Amino acid sequence: MVKRRRDKRIKYVVLGVFVAVFLFTFLIRQNKVTEENAKAANLAEFDPGYIISDWQMSNYNSMDELQIQAFLKSMNSCDDINIGRYTAGEKVSYFSEAFPPRTWHIKDGHFVCMADETFDGGTAAHIIYQAAQEYQINPQVLLVLLEKEQSLVRDTFPHSQQYRSATGYGCPDTAACSSKYYGLKNQIINAAALFRTVLDGGWTNYPLGNNYVQYNPNAACGGSIINIRNLATSALYRYTPYQPNAVTLAGGSDSCSAYGNMNFYSFFVDWFGDPIAVQSSVRVPDGVYHIQSASGKKMVVDVEDGNIQDGANIQLYDNDGTGAQEWIITYNTDTDDYNIINSTSLKALDVTGGSLESGANIQLWSSNHSCAQRWKLISVGKDELKIASSCSGKVMDVTGGKFVNGSNLQIWKDNNTVAQRWKIMPVNIVSDGVYIISSGINMQKSIDIAGGIKTVTKGTNVQLWNRNGTAAQRWYIKRDSDGYYSITNLQSNKRIDLVGGQEENGTNIQMWNKNDSCAQKWRILDDGEKFVLISACSQKVIDLYGANTANGTNIQLYTSNNTDAQRWYLQPVKIIEEKDYTIVSGLSNNKVLDLAGNIDMNGTNIQIYNSNQTLAQKWRFVYDETTDSYEIINSGNDKVLDVEGAKKSNGANVQLWRRNNTCAQRWIVADMSDGYLLFSLCSDLVLEVESGKTANGTNVQLFQRNGTDAQKWVLQ
Repeated sequence: MVKRRRDKRIKYVVLGVFVAVFLFTFLIRQNKVTEENAKAANLAEFDPGYIISDWQMSNYNSMDELQIQAFLKSMNSCDDINIGRYTAGEKVSYFSEAFPPRTWHIKDGHFVCMADETFDGGTAAHIIYQAAQEYQINPQVLLVLLEKEQSLVRDTFPHSQQYRSATGYGCPDTAACSSKYYGLKNQIINAAALFRTVLDGGWTNYPLGNNYVQYNPNAACGGSIINIRNLATSALYRYTPYQPNAVTLAGGSDSCSAYGNMNFYSFFVDWFGDPIAVQSSVRVPDGVYHIQSASGKKMVVDVEDGNIQDGANIQLYDNDGTGAQEWIITYNTDTDDYNIINSTSLKALDVTGGSLESGANIQLWSSNHSCAQRWKLISVGKDELKIASSCSGKVMDVTGGKFVNGSNLQIWKDNNTVAQRWKIMPVNIVSDGVYIISSGINMQKSIDIAGGIKTVTKGTNVQLWNRNGTAAQRWYIKRDSDGYYSITNLQSNKRIDLVGGQEENGTNIQMWNKNDSCAQKWRILDDGEKFVLISACSQKVIDLYGANTANGTNIQLYTSNNTDAQRWYLQPVKIIEEKDYTIVSGLSNNKVLDLAGNIDMNGTNIQIYNSNQTLAQKWRFVYDETTDSYEIINSGNDKVLDVEGAKKSNGANVQLWRRNNTCAQRWIVADMSDGYLLFSLCSDLVLEVESGKTANGTNVQLFQRNGTDAQKWVLQ
């Protein structure tokens, strides 16, 4: 159903000279709020592509029913006693004659306005509140809509036709209103339902992106392309598909003026504040972070030249690992915001002069706990944030959207662009390796696979259990190129996974096949001797249910609260003692890792061969704690097991080579109970006997893990 989109200035038809004079007076009354709001709201900040934030339109708990009623009464005392314009003794005045068949409600010598009226036994406040709750639409949006369409919030003598089409729903510009949608309650419910449909991704004739939007119902007035950047703004255009032209925005009026969406913006600003405000701070763990642009360029918030003086400029720069780019982020419980302190100077990220204006510079300044140094971290999906000044609500912004070294940082009106989106990435880097992950409450309790390693399937639960050294409690933590970590149980080859990639508190942690979704990606924050595991799907963390350390306690996702129920010890697993071993194939007790021809030259091939107790079959494991990996050194010549060319593809050959300290010569060892897996540090591939053959001289290579005995090795 097409909605009425008529503005007060273009709504009425003049029927005669006398009526025209009267209507002119009436229209002045109707338009008074428009012109007053145009002066009160700063229309220079009206952005036709981002009129109201999705969060603001969906903030259905912004007012309860009593607050809505109190607001209506504060806007309109309902004491208009000038009823002579409606009646003159026994005669009906020209006012009612001019607008048949409209009626006015008069009681106790004054007009009854919407705040005091009842509709099918319910007040307007009750109807607004119920619709807001049912469709999860901000009641402030509905109040503004009632004013924008029919001036019902502030009209001291509203009439029946205003209530009949209170929100303009079912009233197309080219036809009469549909009686199907008559009535204040019907109008409010249908309006709220329409907004919710669009917010939930339903149909809209103004989808996100570039849309041509007219200035007026008269197509001859023209229009322009608008980049509609969020669903709430799209919903407003589905309801009122016009934008103000330049004359209107400048406070003027011409035959092509249309005020609907500008009025919506103006009323909302004057009555309730910033329409593009966003929710209160999301909770993130206190810690030291890089503040990384979400542009994908891996550029971070940086103190220009590493300056530690007050007034030092803040800019965007490539991550260089210096203290100029490290920020201590701590939550303020009283103000629901954060201090962001540089780790080198211990000075704060600060808005120059505490300015409220777009374009105000961001600098470094001595800590003073003012709002200029407090910031709200606002989630915008997955692990991305907007960083809003607690003084103004304006957000940290890359000037001009230029992602180059030295780009200045400022605060700016929220425009929902990537120049205002950030990721907070922990500064510490955990070495790739195998770890036991023990509770920060009790180190003897560890993250464990329910039912043990032999029962693992997709969806197997993750729990807390007594530390027992089994493969069910050994986790290979690996940092990927995007800065996130995966946590894999090597024996099952399944990952710690967030059910459904959900963000709700209590979402379960399970085992699942590798899929590289955010459900299997984690940020790891060093909290001293303990660590916090933060989901890449949100800012929430791996948590021990109820802070309970009993065997079987569930592991879940939860909002950060900085308790030990959310802190974990990462204890490296050092498996192999440094002494000589024979490396026996899992295919046969008599086939071992061997130097082809017992030659000790660079490039000598590695094969399996019958055990003969020669030095060609003796190997020493030397642990490197920096990479939590091993060199596997031939005991007869001090050369090492090496991946030819450091290749990362199936079939990459393995050879003997002089030691060179590269990943091609380092191996991650995973204890699989019935043997070891030897992972190349260069890749996720494992040492394997080619094709599972057992003949003497069969080649040894790298291959994707497949669970066969050809990839298992026993150390004797």
